[in-house]
Amino acid sequence: MTKLDWTTAVTTGPGGVRTEEAGVVAGEVTLRTFWSDSDSQALVTLQHKEIPDWYTMSGSPVDAPSEAAGKAVHEAAVDAVRQGGGATVPHNP
Repeated sequence: MTKLDWTTAVTTGPGGVRTEEAGVVAGEVTLRTFWSDSDSQALVTLQHKEIPDWYTMSGSPVDAPSEAAGKAVHEAAVDAVRQGGGATVPHNP
């Protein structure tokens, strides 16, 4: 079984990013995506620079049948967060 994760520090665009637990979060965040071939999904989480808790980005988890698909989900989520507007995880990166 393969488990991977990717992490990127990013500043949200105007309007921030939507989370399941805390609503909209804005500012400097760390985005971390977990992927495992056992469930073929990518789980996108984020942490605000000043808050120790991790939140699930709305729209996550996303089907990702391969490592490349998991990485593509992470990259698409990073791009969405940079754009802001209450960003959610894109389902077709």
